[in-house]
Amino acid sequence: MYRIFLSSTLLLPLPVLAHGMTAEAAAGLFGAFMHPLSGFDHLAVMLGVGICAAWQGGTWRWRLPVIFLAAMSVGALAAMGGIAAPAVELGIAASLMLAGLAVALHWRPWPAALVAAIIGGALCHGHAHGSELLLGAATQPRFAAFLAATALLHGAGLILGVNARRPVVGKAVHGAGAAAAAAGAWLLVVA
Repeated sequence: MYRIFLSSTLLLPLPVLAHGMTAEAAAGLFGAFMHPLSGFDHLAVMLGVGICAAWQGGTWRWRLPVIFLAAMSVGALAAMGGIAAPAVELGIAASLMLAGLAVALHWRPWPAALVAAIIGGALCHGHAHGSELLLGAATQPRFAAFLAATALLHGAGLILGVNARRPVVGKAVHGAGAAAAAAGAWLLVVA
């Protein structure tokens, strides 16, 4: 039991929002690739999407991550085009809480509800990152690096979801999901 608590609490001191990186810090390909890995919210949601995709099974294992990447791209392109979106950070906090709850409770919702939640969260994540990360020259290579890192996180989530049947992995996954849900709820309250 202490391992679950320890693995969950080790995640909490990390920066909760990944949306503080300046364009200068993320100007290179490496910075763009590392950007999704630099904040707890994006990291937890991407892993959560992969885990939920694994638990849905069948073609949902690849469809949910692809849907997320497509919607995140639309959100990023909207931000890059100067289209403002209301309450982006609230949407990110809600996606963190929902992804955490889904993982903590091993929830397998109706696919249409899951797709709607994934699209909403992806649009918000994409808009936030598009407005901060994808500025300046050489946007396309940095955009591709950002999408590649996000896809790798989805893949890691798929692996965790498939292996969650193992007691130790399952407990760690569910504990991390609970920590993510709590962080998302906290962000909704303070935002």
